[in-house]
Amino acid sequence: APSTSTEFGFENNLFVTESGSFAPQTGIFEFTGYKVSRFDHITGAKSDFVVNSGSTPEELFVPEKMNKPVSTIFMGDTLLIVDLGVLEPGLNIFGSGTGKVWMVIRSGPIGINDLSAENKNQLSQPMPSPANTEATVNLYMDSPSEVTLALLDEYGRIVKNLYNGKLGVGTYTHIIPTSGLASGIYMVRSITEKGSSMRKLVVVH
Repeated sequence: APSTSTEFGFENNLFVTESGSFAPQTGIFEFTGYKVSRFDHITGAKSDFVVNSGSTPEELFVPEKMNKPVSTIFMGDTLLIVDLGVLEPGLNIFGSGTGKVWMVIRSGPIGINDLSAENKNQLSQPMPSPANTEATVNLYMDSPSEVTLALLDEYGRIVKNLYNGKLGVGTYTHIIPTSGLASGIYMVRSITEKGSSMRKLVVVH
């Protein structure tokens, strides 16, 4: 079982298995120099995160008395462990509504809205939000990179691939048709060679 450290939560490595549909990864995640905490968006409370020993996502990422399943999202130097339990089905990493998020981050502040601190290729907030027929999002590129832009539902499943290819330096605008989508919460995710960005999009009909 992982040993605990007062300063960082866990002082040895943990075998991490991707359990969602975000860029799958499996391997050793370095906990040394990281702080593990739980953030409750409903109460605003922060508390220690309980990690169980095991070899599967269900064994590793089930805190005591919390719902499962969970999904892990890798954002460069940030690992988010998201509770997708039955009582709280919303995937919410931006501080509104319901949802539980566990963050594993390097020492030093990393904002919830800026999940990849070293990622200079940034994604704007989709506008308008709530959207009815379509929304617009901008991707700001400070260096050329292969880019994947996708729309995800609240459970992290890909609803629509918006772009897949190489982009140069500059600002790129993408139109997201929303008239055919069910009302609800979605996420726009960009992945570049410098990291990932995610922004929430609300669709209302």
